[in-house]
Amino acid sequence: MVTLQILGSITALTLTADILEAAIAQLPPEARREPAHRAQWVLSYIVQHFLGRDWFRRYALPDGDPKSYLFPNFDLPEGNKQYTIRLFFLADLLFNLQDVPGLERCLKPLRHGNIEPTMAELAIGMLLKQQGYGFRFVEPIHKQGSDYDLALTYPDGRTACADVKCKILSGTARSGRTIGKSLERARGQLPTDEPGIVFVKLPQEWLNPANQDVVFTGEMLDAVADFFRNTERVVLVVFYVFHIDHLADHARNRHAILECPNPGHRFDRNADWRLMSGEEFADPFVDRNWRSVLSFTTPPAEAGRPPVPQNG
Repeated sequence: MVTLQILGSITALTLTADILEAAIAQLPPEARREPAHRAQWVLSYIVQHFLGRDWFRRYALPDGDPKSYLFPNFDLPEGNKQYTIRLFFLADLLFNLQDVPGLERCLKPLRHGNIEPTMAELAIGMLLKQQGYGFRFVEPIHKQGSDYDLALTYPDGRTACADVKCKILSGTARSGRTIGKSLERARGQLPTDEPGIVFVKLPQEWLNPANQDVVFTGEMLDAVADFFRNTERVVLVVFYVFHIDHLADHARNRHAILECPNPGHRFDRNADWRLMSGEEFADPFVDRNWRSVLSFTTPPAEAGRPPVPQNG
């Protein structure tokens, strides 16, 4: 099993590729060449750079908080793979979104252990950046109609406000009614005079793309249709699933997107308000607007798949 560790002093404010590569070069040669050790070290370095050593000790080590989304529960059958893919995803998000305006707004809840919902917001940032949209994270002001999460700009200059809702598997019942309540809460946080978008991050177990539950999918779409009948401020609802496949020798991370445009919104109905392009399942590891940390975690000859902790 990989030995998880607290790293030495990390002081640079911006983590550039050159800084990261220079740090990797200081590893002993055998550690740089051994994929599991190198991967764990790089991911730990990135996360500790942004969130600190004390945070990593509390939320991402075996003697830390067992309720943490990043808690490494190696007693589970797929615990090693699950831990590594979640750590990888957080490191990838932080590294690539560090230049987005307002990122500090997301780091604050992360520092307080609110990990899974905040990663959902960051993941929406990833999807927007990969598609080339300009956007910023918005500081909450706790005021009705002005408490959304993201402000984004379309290539033709149109702007929209977006709110992100994250359904957590352990604490939420799977139903169309649950979806409807989340949409209503999001609507109240969006302004009435600007186009609004609602992103809903669903647990993988709710909408497994390999074995979709037709009944729940129907309930979900019915909830959206009911929601649209009662709102003109929301132009689009986007469902998002962070999907992990546990394969024989590695874990694969994919992202499923379902976009639902509102036919009755009050804004420009001649415009296409959908955001995503390409296949339903996107490979987030290689993109012209995104440098995956995979390019650092594995030796050059072995790059191309997410790192997996090795036993032994």
